[in-house]
Amino acid sequence: MKRTISYIAIFMLALGHLMAQPDEYSPKASFAIGQGYYNSESYKEAFRAFNILVDNDMENPHYNYKAGLCLIKIKGCNPEAIEFLEYAVSGVSSDYKSNDYKNRFAPAEAYFYLAYAYHLNYKFDKALEMLKKFKGQASSDKALREQANLLMAQCQNGLKLMKTPVDAIETKLSKSVNSIHDNYFPLISLDENLFVFTSRKTGSSNNKQNKHGKYLSDIYLCEGIEGAFKEPINAGTALNTNQDDAAVGISADGKTMIIERNGDLFFSYLRNGKWTSPENAGENINSSAKEAYASISADGNSLYFSSNRNGGLGGMDIYIATKTADGKWGKPVNAGNAINTKADETTPFISANGKKLYFSSNGKKSIGGFDILCSEKNDMQWSEAQNIGYPINTVRDELGYVQTADGKQAFFAATKGLDEQENIYQLSFPDKKAKKIAIVKGNLRSGNKAELKNAKFSVFETKSQKELYCGNINDNYFVTVLETGKNYVLVCTAENHFSKTIAVELDDVNDFQEVELKLVLQPIIENETAMIFHLADRNSRHKNQEAIKLSQLAQDVKNNPNLVLSLIVDSTLAGTNDKIEEIKKQIAVNHINYQQGTGNIVLKAESESTRTISEKKYAIKFKRNKTNLDTESIKNLDSIATKVQNTKLMQAVIPIVEGNETSENYAQTISYELRNKGLNPQQIRYENVTKLPEKLTVSLSVLPRQFENTLKIFGTKSIKIKDFSFENEEIFLLSENQELQSLAEYLVLNPSDKLKIKIFVAPENKAKEYSEMQRKRGRYVKNYLVSKGVKNYKINLSEEVAEEMPKKITLNLLKMKDGLQTESEVNIPFSSKNNYTVVVDASKSAISGNYFYKMEAPICFKVQKYEDYFVYSCGKFSSEKQAYPYFDAVLRAGHPKMKTIACNSFHEYILENKPKATSSTKYTIEVFSVKGVIDFDFFKNLENIHEFYKENEKISKYTVGEFTDYAAAQKELKRIIALGYPNAQITKVSDYKEYIYK
Repeated sequence: MKRTISYIAIFMLALGHLMAQPDEYSPKASFAIGQGYYNSESYKEAFRAFNILVDNDMENPHYNYKAGLCLIKIKGCNPEAIEFLEYAVSGVSSDYKSNDYKNRFAPAEAYFYLAYAYHLNYKFDKALEMLKKFKGQASSDKALREQANLLMAQCQNGLKLMKTPVDAIETKLSKSVNSIHDNYFPLISLDENLFVFTSRKTGSSNNKQNKHGKYLSDIYLCEGIEGAFKEPINAGTALNTNQDDAAVGISADGKTMIIERNGDLFFSYLRNGKWTSPENAGENINSSAKEAYASISADGNSLYFSSNRNGGLGGMDIYIATKTADGKWGKPVNAGNAINTKADETTPFISANGKKLYFSSNGKKSIGGFDILCSEKNDMQWSEAQNIGYPINTVRDELGYVQTADGKQAFFAATKGLDEQENIYQLSFPDKKAKKIAIVKGNLRSGNKAELKNAKFSVFETKSQKELYCGNINDNYFVTVLETGKNYVLVCTAENHFSKTIAVELDDVNDFQEVELKLVLQPIIENETAMIFHLADRNSRHKNQEAIKLSQLAQDVKNNPNLVLSLIVDSTLAGTNDKIEEIKKQIAVNHINYQQGTGNIVLKAESESTRTISEKKYAIKFKRNKTNLDTESIKNLDSIATKVQNTKLMQAVIPIVEGNETSENYAQTISYELRNKGLNPQQIRYENVTKLPEKLTVSLSVLPRQFENTLKIFGTKSIKIKDFSFENEEIFLLSENQELQSLAEYLVLNPSDKLKIKIFVAPENKAKEYSEMQRKRGRYVKNYLVSKGVKNYKINLSEEVAEEMPKKITLNLLKMKDGLQTESEVNIPFSSKNNYTVVVDASKSAISGNYFYKMEAPICFKVQKYEDYFVYSCGKFSSEKQAYPYFDAVLRAGHPKMKTIACNSFHEYILENKPKATSSTKYTIEVFSVKGVIDFDFFKNLENIHEFYKENEKISKYTVGEFTDYAAAQKELKRIIALGYPNAQITKVSDYKEYIYK
C-alpha cells in the first residue's frame, strides 16, 4: 500500500536539520531516536524517525500512531495526521506496549487523537464518532478521558455555531504590525489616538532569544493622527527591558499602560509625553502565583485581570479589583462561575460602557483552543458567558479581543490556517449598531497658564445627585464614557483653582456620540469675591444640577479658607427664605461654618430690579445704504458689550419684526457687531415687535435664570439632516424633501433654535451662472421652510466663496436651551466643516478583508454600510492635503477606484459610482498547485498566502489576494510572476468551493 503523504512537506520539514538514514535499516534504532526526540518535544525530528519506520512497515498501527501523534503536535501538519491515525485505529488493542518497537498494535488513545485531528480540520461529526469509540474503550489515562469530554462539547459547539456564522469582515493587519514572528495583545485607547501591541519581531530588546529560539517580546506603539495611525515604533527602554515585556491593558485616555513581566502586573504612566518606569501594581493584585492579561474600566476604578492563584475555580481565572478611597487597588474578587470554569479564562476586556466583559476560554464554551466569549452585566450580575461565534472563533486560539468605543471595530490575536505564529486581525461589523454611549473628551488649562496640580474629574448623575465615579486628569486631558438617555453633571477640579461644573444633558440622545470639551479653570484669588453664582428658583428643572454645583462651591471654600464667595438669590421668587435655608443645610453638609454676611459665604437676597443695570436704551442708526452703522451707534454697542461682559448676568435685546426683511437685516448686522465685540450668542436676545420703531434702540435685560455651563447634546436620530447636494441644473435634488420636512417640524416645535443656511459661490468674475444657481438653491430651501411654518427671521442665509464650486449648501443648526447655546462642536449635527477620507471601493455585497491585504498603513481600514452599499475607506483627515500620503498608499496597493472625498459625501460617491457597481465575481491569484502540501517557507517573498485543500484528490492550491476588479488582478499577477512564480494565474474565488480553506 502506497501512502500519499506529501514528500514535499517532509522534505521542507527536514530543511536545516536533515537526519541521514543508515545503510542498514534498524527499526530498533529509529524507534529509539524517534522516542527520544518526542520526549524532548522535538516533534519534527521525531516524525522523521517514525516516518522511516512507516516507510519500511506501512501496515504497522504502532508506527503509524507514533508518526500521527507527532504531526498533531506540529502546526500546519494536522491534515496529514489524519491519514496516519486512520490506519492506527485499525489495530487498537489492549496488548499495546508503548516502548516496545516490536509491538504492532495501537492504544485506545488512537481514537482520541484521530478525533482531535478531525476536530482540527472541522470534521466535527467524524470527531464525535471517534470520541464515542474512545469512551467505549478501557483507558487508564483519566486526564485524557476528561479531555475527550471537553472535545465532545467543543465539537458540538462547532456544529451549532457554524450553522449561524457571524456577519463580520476580518482583515489581517499589514506587515508593519504582523511580522514573521508572534504578534499579539492589541490594545486601543478609547479615543483611538493610541494603538499598542506586543511582538517578538527582530529588533527586539538586545535581539535576544529565549530557550525556544524566539526573540524576546517588546511593546510597540502606533500614534493616532487625524483618524489614522502612524507606523509602529518600539516603545524603547522606558517600557522594554532585556526580558519578555508585554502590554496587556490600557486606560481610556491612553495615558496609563498595564505591563506584564514574569507573571506580575505593572503600571506605567504617560507624563509630559514620556512613559514612566513601570510600578508594581501592589500586593493586592500581584501574588506568588501568575497574574497577567488585564483591562481597566473606562472610569479607571475597576481592574479585570487573570490569575491562577489559590481559591479559584481552576486554571487561570478572571478577578476584579476596585479602587479604594485612597486611590489604591482593593482586594480582588473572583468574577464567579458565570465567567470562570475549571479550564483557563484569560485576556479580559471590559467594554467602554462597562456592561460587557470579553475574554478567552479553552473550556466547554469553546469550539477548540481559546475562544472569545462575552458576558453581560444585568442588575449588577454577570450573565453566563457565550461564544461570540464562528468564523471569528476557530478550532485554534483566539486571544486578546479589544473593541473600539462604538463597538463597530475590534482587534484580536490568532493563529490562523497553517500559520505557526500569532498575528493580529481587525474585525469590522458594518451592520452592527453603534453603542448608545457618549465619549466625552476634555482638555483643561488654567486661566493664568499655571500648572494644574492634582487635577481630577467627577461624574454625577443629575437625577439622583449620586457621584458615579472620580478619576485623575493626566497631562490636562481626560476621557470618560456616559450612557445616553440620561443627564449628568461633570466636575473638574485642581489645586488653587475654582472647580468647573458642566451639566451634560444626554436625555435626547439615542445613539453613539463623541464630545470634545475645552475647559478653563480659573485660579482662586484670596480675599476677593471671586465668583457670583446665580441660583435658579426652587422649581427650576436645574434644581439638582444647582445642588451639585453648590456642593462643589462649598468644597472650594473648605479647601481655601480665605476665599470669599458671593451667591445671589432672587428675592422676588416665592420661597426665597426657604431657598437660603436649603443653602445653609448644603453648606453644613460640607462642614463649613456659616455666618450670615460675615463668614466665608455671603448670601444676598436681592430683587430682580437691583440687578437691572438701567432702563436706558441705546440708539442705533444706520447709514443711508442701510447696511453700515454710524460712529455713534458703534460706540453705543461698545458700551452694551462692556456692561454685559462685566456683569455676567445681562444680555443685549434687539427688536425684530417678523417677516420684515429690513428689520431682519438690521438685527443681523447688530448681532454680528456685538459678537465681534466678544459677546456669545446666549448674551444676545431677539425681541419680537409688531412694527419697526422710528428710532431703533438696543436695551439690556437680566439673563433668564439658568444653570451655568449647560452642554446639551442632541442625537443624530433626532433630526436627520445632512448637506444638500445638487446635480446638473436642478434646483433641488430630492423629489421628496423628507429631511427638510423633518427640519421644518423641528424648528416649529423649538422656536428658540435658529438655522444658518450657507451657500457656496464662485470667486468674483468667475462662473456667474454657478453662483446664481447656488443662490436660487439657498432661497429655495429657505422658502420651503418658511412655507412649512418656520419664522423667516429664524433663518439666516449667507454666502461663502469656494474655488472648487461644490454643488451643495450646508445647514448649521443653532440650538438654544434656557438661554444657553450648545457648544458648536456638539451642537451642529450637520456642520459645514468637512473631514475627508480616502474611499477605496464600494460594493453591493461585503468584500472579504483579504481584498485589502496589500494596504501599507497598519490600521486604516474602515467599512460602513451606506444605503445598499458597503463603503471601504482609509483614515480621517481635516483637509484633502493631509490625505495625500494615504491616497498614494492605496494606489500602490492596487486599488485604482480610490478617491478622496468629504466624509459627509458618501451619498454623492454612491450616485457617481452606481453605474459602475462592483462585479459580484471575485478573482484571486493562484500562485502554486501541488499534490499533497507544501511548507509556507516556500513563499517567503509573498504575504497572506491562503491554502485550499481538496481531500479526495489530495491537491493543495495556494492563492494570494482577492479582487473585484479584473484589471487590478492582472496588475498583481505581473508582479507575482516577476517574483519567481511563472505558473501563477488569475482564477475565480468560486473555483475553490469544493476545497477546504485552511
